Amino acid sequence: MNNTEGKSFLERKNDNRVFPILDDTQPLSQGRLWLIAILTPLLFFVGIVPQLIDFDKDNMLLALPLQFVQTFAPLILLALMLRYLAKNTLKTFFHKITLKDFFAGIIALTLATIYSSVAENIVTMFSTVADNGGAKAFTENVSPLQMIVVFVITTISDAFSLLSEELLAIILMLVFATLANKYWHVSRGGALWIGTIVSIIVFGFMHFSAYDWHIAQMFIIIGMSRLFYNGVYIRTKNLWVSYLCHFAWDTVIFAIVMIAHFLNS
Repeated sequence: MNNTEGKSFLERKNDNRVFPILDDTQPLSQGRLWLIAILTPLLFFVGIVPQLIDFDKDNMLLALPLQFVQTFAPLILLALMLRYLAKNTLKTFFHKITLKDFFAGIIALTLATIYSSVAENIVTMFSTVADNGGAKAFTENVSPLQMIVVFVITTISDAFSLLSEELLAIILMLVFATLANKYWHVSRGGALWIGTIVSIIVFGFMHFSAYDWHIAQMFIIIGMSRLFYNGVYIRTKNLWVSYLCHFAWDTVIFAIVMIAHFLNS
């Protein structure tokens, strides 16, 4: 039987769902957990490398392979790592979305939106925030048709890259929660908090390229958003919910930027 004693206050009382890794019948060894903890951000970083390469974006022979690496490589590599190191498959992270899941997602997305708006206003009082890499494309002198094309391409790319981001954050949370709960003798609730803190730090750091090393933006605005996305995952144990919240937020932001640019042009 899975050890779910001392559930986090966010977990549902009567829930048949379990966490991958944390609730595995046979816990992974500390060595294997640490290996996964180290590999997860490294594999995700593979998708950031193309953003750091200065190349002619009109050169399709180079641009297309780099775009493929940026969009798909982290997802494929993380899935393989889960399969062969964590002894789990992507399927164990996903469940059919129920009505309870839907409402939990709406609440999480609402809270994340409120927090991000307030946090960004506070940060901008003290410094200028950096534009997200995708939003920068809409600040260039492009036609409405070009903006729509960029928006569609960005949205399709985000459908995969944001799934990689969710896996990065949730895998790290579950790995460190397992280390804390199974080996450091921390309560289940406390272990999930430890995992979430690690997730916040790494998730924020992995946005260094998108936000030009703007530390406050990386950690206070972006990193801390994991409180809501991790929270709704803990509540539902369903990566579909946290992923769709994350995807909806990014897509709406890009749409607002595009519309604002169109109206001001």
